[in-house]
This record gives sequence, structure tokens and C-alpha cells, in this order.
Amino acid sequence: MKDEECLEEVTITVFPPIPGIGIIEEEPVVEDEDSCGDSSITQITPRITSSSEQVRMRISVNDPIVRINQLLEKAKEKYGERICIRVADYDNIDEAVEWLNAALRGSGQPAHLDNNAASAFIGTSAPIIAINNRLSFVGMIPNEAQFFSRLKASLRSE
Repeated sequence: MKDEECLEEVTITVFPPIPGIGIIEEEPVVEDEDSCGDSSITQITPRITSSSEQVRMRISVNDPIVRINQLLEKAKEKYGERICIRVADYDNIDEAVEWLNAALRGSGQPAHLDNNAASAFIGTSAPIIAINNRLSFVGMIPNEAQFFSRLKASLRSE
């Protein structure tokens, strides 16, 4: 989606890990759950209900892209047309670099990255989530409360 197509109040830009570069293989161990994003591990938890003999399975997802997509879906459900969601497509690296440079400038970084430097930055820092061209989450996946708190602040400030 081109910049001129994102005319909504808030634009969320996601830079997922580049396949084969900087892939998150394991979640970090977090001592203080409130200080970082969701650090749940993938697990299957059987739940037996007392009213029947059914077993329900709850699956916690550890894949960063799936977890980010879940946050984006909830945001779209809640705010609808007030938000625009863009996900960097590395097949069109020029557009992804343009979006990344805009987010860096919006965050007070004067750097202008070329394609190689941007790929290196994304490779070492992804996942990256920018809200209104400001880096909001770098190298982490926010939990739902953190994500919606920043999103609500951006909606109010517009």
C-alpha cells in the first residue's frame, strides 16, 4: 500500500523479520512481565470441563508474525477505518526502506539508510512496529496492553 493511500488517523507500519536474517528462534526470559512484551512460550494446555468429558486444548503461539498479526487484527476490529496497517514487503525493498527511513526521521534519527544498511538494521532489530512514523516497538512484540496504550495515545494526539 502506498503512503498516499494511508489517509487514516493512525498508520501502523510493521517490519517483520527478513526470512533467513535475524529470525527470532526463542523468546527471551523476562523477569518482570510488565517490563516487556508477551513472553509466553508455545504450549498446549488440556482443560477438562466438569460438565462433560470433553477436553479443550489451548495453544499459545510463539511465532512473532502470528502474534503481531493477532494484535493488528484486534486493532482493526476495534478502530476500523481510523487506522491503516502497512506491512513491509521485502520483495519491494525500496518501499520498505522508504517507510523505515520515515520512521527513523519521525523518531528523531537523522540517518538515511540505503538498501543494504536498512536490511542490516531490520535483520538485527526486527520485528519493528512504527505508529505514525515513530518507532514504537523495536526487537520486541508488545503485549496487548502496551500496543493498545500506544495506539490510543496516537489516536488522541491527532
